[in-house]
Amino acid sequence: MPERIEMKQKKIEFKNSKGQNLIGIMHMPETKTDKIAIYVHGYKSSKESQKAISLGKILPEKGIILFRIDLSGRGESDGKFEDTTVTQYIDDLKCAIDFLENNGYQNIGVIGNSLGGLVSLQEVSKDNRVKCLALLSPVPKFPYKGRRNEFSDENIAKWKKQGWIYTHSQKYGKMKINYNYLEDLSQYNDLSVYDNIKIPVLLMHGTKDEAISIDGVKELAKHLKNLEFIILEGSDHDYTISKKQYDKVMNETARFLGENL
Repeated sequence: MPERIEMKQKKIEFKNSKGQNLIGIMHMPETKTDKIAIYVHGYKSSKESQKAISLGKILPEKGIILFRIDLSGRGESDGKFEDTTVTQYIDDLKCAIDFLENNGYQNIGVIGNSLGGLVSLQEVSKDNRVKCLALLSPVPKFPYKGRRNEFSDENIAKWKKQGWIYTHSQKYGKMKINYNYLEDLSQYNDLSVYDNIKIPVLLMHGTKDEAISIDGVKELAKHLKNLEFIILEGSDHDYTISKKQYDKVMNETARFLGENL
């Protein structure tokens, strides 16, 4: 197989509604295009996630720009992780779409990974500027359950009592998060709001996802009318068990965006 060509990268700065500076990286194809996909990362991740990096190599080969962004409080963007809320993340994504629209992009897709899937679903349900949506192991609603469940009754009680708790990321270590995150998240548990999503949606989820049970994702799928649902047998949350499954997620995402942008 020929070696992939490293495409041009461009650092972008834009603001959310709070006036915070958000940072993103655009991976540009060799030829000019207005087809672009925003990558929305997960709860404890950033624009530097392996999946975002991989798509930054694959999508430009399909003539699609990848715009991987740091949501507020993550990576290079302004804000603190402890102040994270889904409501603010939704605003961050809206402002990213505003920025692209103001710069002449009309064929905009969104890729939502994990919590970024919930963020993307919420924005797409009320924003008709997005042409298609790819969901990679998305959070369907709160509470979401998995074998790796930090949202146990015991943890939530401790979280509420002291007003904050520490969560842990393999990449970033110990991370403080305020209870306001949980209070805010609890309003996003009505799957029926997704009934009006008419754009094409690709949904991929592993049967051995340790963070988010596939049962909740199957309930989500019932509310998405124009859906392609790929169940990844034996795959975990980040598709690390099998390189074949990881490559499938990357290639199917690229194929789906190529067909719908």
